[in-house]
Amino acid sequence: MARLFLFTIGVWCVVASPADAQAAAGDVSGGYRFMNVSPATYGRGWNADASYYLGTRLAIVGDVGGSYKRDEHADVIGGVSFAGTTRINLHTYLGGVRVRLGQNAAVTPFAQALAGGAHVHGSAVVHALSGAVPDVTSAGGENNWAMALDGGVIVRPWRALGVRVSAGYLRLFRDTTDHNAFRLNTAIVVPF
Repeated sequence: MARLFLFTIGVWCVVASPADAQAAAGDVSGGYRFMNVSPATYGRGWNADASYYLGTRLAIVGDVGGSYKRDEHADVIGGVSFAGTTRINLHTYLGGVRVRLGQNAAVTPFAQALAGGAHVHGSAVVHALSGAVPDVTSAGGENNWAMALDGGVIVRPWRALGVRVSAGYLRLFRDTTDHNAFRLNTAIVVPF
């Protein structure tokens, strides 16, 4: 199945003619996300978005993504060895506007402002490696408002396929303490 997918993408790239001055009406994309919400770094993540241009420069955008962190811990307390795992999952669902900052169809810088929500879920499991101590498990989640300001570039060597690289600021609005984050996205872009 993976070979068929790669073959299809390869044929699509070879058959498609080089990008011309005609801009796409919109695009869909999917790829990798790296995020740092101080002090935590989420090295595993994904992102997907869709956009539709209302004119030559302004587009409406829907953006979703997930970022994941897992830590392993071990300690000895009172002669009993403990091991634990903590997991944090952060999912965002945002919408807003994107502005093209150039008219070159092959290389297009952009800026975007998005707002929406975020869901954070965390869990922790601690179990004793020795002794008769029961396991301890805890989990919880919360929904928050979020906003993002991003900028980047779309490189489209072929009309049918491109790459988007963007970096930006994400703010999570919480009841107690707001969090600032840096996010870096890379994605394959398919214009329509």
